[in-house]
Amino acid sequence: MNIAVIGANTIGSGVAHVAALGDHMVALYDLNPAILKTAQERIARNLDKGVSLGKHTPEEAAKAKAAILPTTQLENCAEADFIIEVGPEKLDIKKKLAEKLDSMTPERVIYATHTESISLTVIASAAQRFPGRVVGMHFFDPVHIVKQVEVVRADQSTQTAIDQAVLLARTMEKEVIVVRDTPGFLVNRVAQVYTREALYLLGEGHVDAETIDRLMVSLDFRQGPFQWVDTLGIDTHLTQMEQLYQATGEAPRFRPHQLLRKMVRANRLGRKTKQGFHKYDE
Repeated sequence: MNIAVIGANTIGSGVAHVAALGDHMVALYDLNPAILKTAQERIARNLDKGVSLGKHTPEEAAKAKAAILPTTQLENCAEADFIIEVGPEKLDIKKKLAEKLDSMTPERVIYATHTESISLTVIASAAQRFPGRVVGMHFFDPVHIVKQVEVVRADQSTQTAIDQAVLLARTMEKEVIVVRDTPGFLVNRVAQVYTREALYLLGEGHVDAETIDRLMVSLDFRQGPFQWVDTLGIDTHLTQMEQLYQATGEAPRFRPHQLLRKMVRANRLGRKTKQGFHKYDE
């Protein structure tokens, strides 16, 4: 299958990585050539690490690298069988991309958008020709390691579109859960409450972030709540919390903790600024 990935950010490069390993040809699009170059380097590095860990052979890694074709021309994505948009988490951008690609591609092409919390039904409304082909595919970072993906059903999504998204995800060796278009979907809905309670414990001075993370990892969580937020980006987490808070009619349990805003103002955003709830030297 020919796959187009729109956006060569961390998630987009991860999607291209697993799609190529799933024996698909991948057009990886971004307006910025420098971002594309960084994405290719990241993919190559992660594939090589996979070889060293015995996850795939050198031949499989080489084939996957060759299957990813970078492009700065959106028109080169119009011939794909399946499009996965991984642009910025902004409704206006996602609607514009859905509208444009809907106008450029035949009805058979399935259009998936990766979003953490934006309503798929609203995004699908921008695809005025064929809104039924729009679905959500919520991947988790790092995409080449985390096995789960949420396939999100918009009000307009056809069963054919959902089935095709599930089949594609399984070729990427993903464990799929199909969810309805509800604020926060499933994983983020639960995760936001989990991290919020950890923030309250920290903010009230009961315990430090390191202790909470160490305890949760000892209970077989892959990451503690503060490690997870630092990896995601504290600014991104705050945006998600604000969106969920508004989408749920300002439900008190989703009100963002003031500590998040304080850290964003101080530019302590997690791993990307080398300081968040923890400090990072790499």
